[in-house]
Order: sequence, then C-alpha cells, then structure tokens
Amino acid sequence: LLTLRATNLSQVTQPNGAVDADPIWTPNGNIAMAATKIGSPEQQIEEMNADGTNRQVLINDGDFNTDPEFSPDGSEIAVSAFDGADPVAPGAVLDPKNPDDTPLNPQGWFLQVHNQATGATTTLNQGEACLSATVTCAPDQSSGWQPLWSPDAKTIAWIGRLNLTTTCVCAANADGSD
Repeated sequence: LLTLRATNLSQVTQPNGAVDADPIWTPNGNIAMAATKIGSPEQQIEEMNADGTNRQVLINDGDFNTDPEFSPDGSEIAVSAFDGADPVAPGAVLDPKNPDDTPLNPQGWFLQVHNQATGATTTLNQGEACLSATVTCAPDQSSGWQPLWSPDAKTIAWIGRLNLTTTCVCAANADGSD
C-alpha cells in the first residue's frame, strides 16, 4: 500500500473457489481471516503473514466460524460460530461474491472464545433466535455476531438480538460469566 499498489493476498495463498472474509490484524502483525471453500458447510479461522506467506489454520472445529477477534495479548480468539446445517436464513441463498449481504439464520449463532494454548472453548451465549414480539431475551440467550474484546481482555461485547424489534450491544466476561 505504501507504493499505492494492493496485493490480493487471498488469491496468492488459496486456490480458486475459496472465500476469505473478515480480515483482522493479529497482535503479532499477521493477518487472520475466516476462510472457506465454496460449497463447504464449515468455515475455519486462518492466519498468515502480512505478505501472504505461511498460511495456517487456527480454528477448524466443524462450525461455520466468522468474525475472528484476538484478545489484546493474542492468547485467545473470539468468534461468531454457527453450529448447524446452514448459517444462511431459510429461503435465502449465499452470494459468495457478497457474503456480508446474505440474510443469516437467526438461530444457532454462538460467541465462542478459543484459548490458543490449551484448545479450550468457552461459549458466551445460547444462540436463540429471539424473534418474539412479546418476549425479550436476556443477552446471554441471544444469537451473537462480531465479538470485540475490551482493552483489558476481561470482557467481550457482541451484536445480539433481544426480540423482534430490538438488537443490542451485549457483553459478558470472557470466561462466560456475568
């Protein structure tokens, strides 16, 4: 970018038919992203050097994982993880060229924290659709997307749905409490 040129790093490191999304910088200066091959029901979290070399898988647990976010010290990764047959809303079709414009299934999205050293996973919410017009879910009951760590790494915030007309910026301690 300093030379006013941009390189498509995904194309350099992935075969045709791959989709990379939600890139972020890691605390050590690498790039992490959600990655999948078109037609695959799962999406893993991968990391590579900033020049596109040394691509490696960080999370591949069979879920459709997206929105990776590293803790400030890099020891944990929070993700939105869909645990089901299809993360796309019933009746909708995923557009691989614009996946962020595809309606999501409102049920089954979990905020998960993956400890890179131990492999332990902590789930912060119940992944309910919360589509009632009369009953409001608690933040930990909702589905959730786009986790964001607090600077002190104690709390994770996310976008959730509390009922048919109300979304929230919800938060919980990184260990799943409160």
